[in-house]
Amino acid sequence: MMVGDSVTLYTDIKVQKEDVIKWFFKKTPIAEINEGSSDITASDVEFKARLQLDSQTGDLKIRNINTIDSGDYKLEISRTGESPEKIFNVNVLPDDEVRSVTLMVGDSVTLHTYRNKKQGDEFSLFRGTLRYGEGLGGRLKLDNQTGSLNITNIATTDSGPYDLQISRSNYTVNRRITVTVVADVKSVSVMDGDSVTLHTGLTEIQTDDQILWKFGEQDIACLKGSVHNTPSNIDLNCQTGDLNIRNIQKDHDGDYKMEIITRRMILHRKYYMPVIDAMKSPSVKEGDSVALSTVTETQNNDLIQWLFGNITIGMINQTAQQFLTYNGPVQRFRHRLELDHKTRSLTITNTKTTDSGHYDLKISSSRCTINRRIIVTVTGVFGESVSEVKGNSVTLVTGLTEIQTDDVLEWRFGAERNRIARINKAAGVAKTYDEVLGGIFKDRLKLDDKTGSLTIVNVRSTDNGDYEVATDIAAFKKTFTVIVSDSDSGLSPGAIAGIVVAVLVAVAAAVAGVFYKKTKSQVL
Repeated sequence: MMVGDSVTLYTDIKVQKEDVIKWFFKKTPIAEINEGSSDITASDVEFKARLQLDSQTGDLKIRNINTIDSGDYKLEISRTGESPEKIFNVNVLPDDEVRSVTLMVGDSVTLHTYRNKKQGDEFSLFRGTLRYGEGLGGRLKLDNQTGSLNITNIATTDSGPYDLQISRSNYTVNRRITVTVVADVKSVSVMDGDSVTLHTGLTEIQTDDQILWKFGEQDIACLKGSVHNTPSNIDLNCQTGDLNIRNIQKDHDGDYKMEIITRRMILHRKYYMPVIDAMKSPSVKEGDSVALSTVTETQNNDLIQWLFGNITIGMINQTAQQFLTYNGPVQRFRHRLELDHKTRSLTITNTKTTDSGHYDLKISSSRCTINRRIIVTVTGVFGESVSEVKGNSVTLVTGLTEIQTDDVLEWRFGAERNRIARINKAAGVAKTYDEVLGGIFKDRLKLDDKTGSLTIVNVRSTDNGDYEVATDIAAFKKTFTVIVSDSDSGLSPGAIAGIVVAVLVAVAAAVAGVFYKKTKSQVL
């Protein structure tokens, strides 16, 4: 028997009025019946509380048995003309059977409730007052050869305690198994390009545990075994048996099946994973708002995190009903982040070009973890205008605090978008290309390898034009228009920039007016 069981030791008699019945544990009296009066005499308070004596039969029951309860129990019966004795050797082993299990709706499980069957053992299963074979059955089956309990297509109504009774000639062992069924969703909706981890629910794999994952009827991953042609985008966590699928594509849509075989149980679980089209990367103008949607249906126990780079900027703990936003480093998102309590989407208001980059969505639950990347591009309305007097220096500021470790940043100039500077953080390279366009920038370009800002010294009229800076991974993009004047006009750079914007607006209005006039004449 195992720790936690209850055991009843039988006297096989019916107590008579004159009988004296005594129970001893390791030669110490622990219970007796004398002249019809029963008494628990054990001195150990904790042990005494777990003993129960049947006044009609003299049977001794020990509840919630422990290893320290192992040993010889002696029964003495004194009655007229005879004094029979019995010795019961009780051996309590450390708990190695399943006592409780948490399952999901739709699972099928076989619980190995008893592995020390001996000839003559009889099994009975109870759920409350219902006994297996007498009102208890259906999707639940008891193996009379092994005592294993099998439940198929589990429902929430299957939650609760199940009592297994193992009967032998001179004693009975009672074992309780508690089943908890979670009404979790097995359908996991993902998008093209997502990464998803399907959880087994195990915290640690034991030495002899076996786990097999299937896609449809094809084996795709196995622990303690081999699978031919395992897809290159699939990994198996050796600690938990979780299945990780990277960069999911449309042809990964379908059923994923898991089989876990342990010493305590055999568990079958199925996930349906529909793959929908990837969401387009949003591109907005500076000052606009952009909403980043979860798309995937979320559940009440999900934990949702929004990250910019590797910084968490939004978190939803649905169990605790917490909706939190974080301003990020140097308060860059101050008062500009909103979480929708219904859709779980994240909205960035009054966007800036420095908001460009990749935003990571992480949805965690007991069934799976989904990781999704959304690339946001914020462009200036007209581009930033910078005016300077010939011979001075001008710095084109990216607004970035730091370039990401694995990113590449490039500066380009003019209508032909000639590359004039480049930073490759992974390679540790920061380089200017001042030989382009006949060397007009020779020895005049300086690059900040931390922020990516570009300085042009001793500016000339040939430096007039459009400059664009962009990164690969973070999808950051910003444009500048540089205007070099021969002498100080008396106007501030801001005023000159305002004039440039006004001219651009006037030109746009004139073009719109021509178009309107032409359209109107065609209608007439």
